Amino acid sequence: MFTPVKRNNVVYADPFNHIFESFFGDANRCKPAPARLAPQFEIVETDDHYTVVAELPGIGKENVEIVVDENVLTVKGEKKAEERTEEKSYLFSERRYGSFERKFKLPDTVDQEAIKAGYENGVLTLTLPKKPEAKKPEPRRIEVKA
Repeated sequence: MFTPVKRNNVVYADPFNHIFESFFGDANRCKPAPARLAPQFEIVETDDHYTVVAELPGIGKENVEIVVDENVLTVKGEKKAEERTEEKSYLFSERRYGSFERKFKLPDTVDQEAIKAGYENGVLTLTLPKKPEAKKPEPRRIEVKA
């Protein structure tokens, strides 16, 4: 079974929230607390493989790195902030930038040499085939002899 490696989920409060609260009023009340970039993952198992899907909106394929080492799958990446210029005044932004890293302990049944990755429309899909001996055998009837 996949085991997510523990990560630190500390969220820091923004000391300037009260300034924006008075300026924007109710429009700012729905703003979530600032947090680091934390893409959502999904892991699905079939008889012959696992599929790992990660939503990485706004992250270019060239900014994603996938490594398998000692039965640990590491997916990391970076969403780079657009360059801010003096021509624009940002009044409100809920967009998140920065880097992320997720690690998963792989089951021994994964054929690590056959892992494949695809990336389309901000969605990363990893296919992790199972080793042939790890696939469930088809049920078979055993004849009883006298």
